[in-house]
Amino acid sequence: MMEIGILGGTFDPIHNGHLQLAQHAMEQFQLDKIWLMPSPNPPHKVGKKVTDYAMRAEMVELAISGFLHFERSDFENQRGGKSYTSDTLQALREQYPEIQFSFIMGADSLYEIETWHRPEVIFSLARILVAMRDYQKEHRELSVQSKYLREKYLADIEFISYPRVDISSEQIRQLCREKGSIASYVPAKVLEFIKQHHLYQ
Repeated sequence: MMEIGILGGTFDPIHNGHLQLAQHAMEQFQLDKIWLMPSPNPPHKVGKKVTDYAMRAEMVELAISGFLHFERSDFENQRGGKSYTSDTLQALREQYPEIQFSFIMGADSLYEIETWHRPEVIFSLARILVAMRDYQKEHRELSVQSKYLREKYLADIEFISYPRVDISSEQIRQLCREKGSIASYVPAKVLEFIKQHHLYQ
């Protein structure tokens, strides 16, 4: 059975931290592919300005051009409506019953996931791969949270070890507004696209 990791996000913009996380997940869990799935209507971004989907999707495509096993997926955008993870996973299972999906998320999301739409569906349809950065306090707290979720939902939760990347899309947008350099945080093709289209000014 093919195993595919899903890394969803607003990707506004996609940055090197996203790519490193995807690469570590693929290598540690022998995934066949990673689908990077831009969110068209992120529920947690309601009321906030988000760059046009087509531009965010194009930046993802540019960022992964050198990665053989990475693909951009427009699955959520094609479905329309709000992009709830539970609905997306359910639709993926129906369309691709022969594929085993793993859902990649940041550590913060593991604490918030019970506030998401139908968390029990998420746990029933995918293995959860959680990005665990390199410091001990987080290890202990995540262990407690994952144990709780495993017992309550019979969740399959694994941890991705990867070097911490001190950057976020929000910080990159701020740097752009302040005319700072983002060259070390995003792939060269993404940097060129941002400059060409005067994004985040």
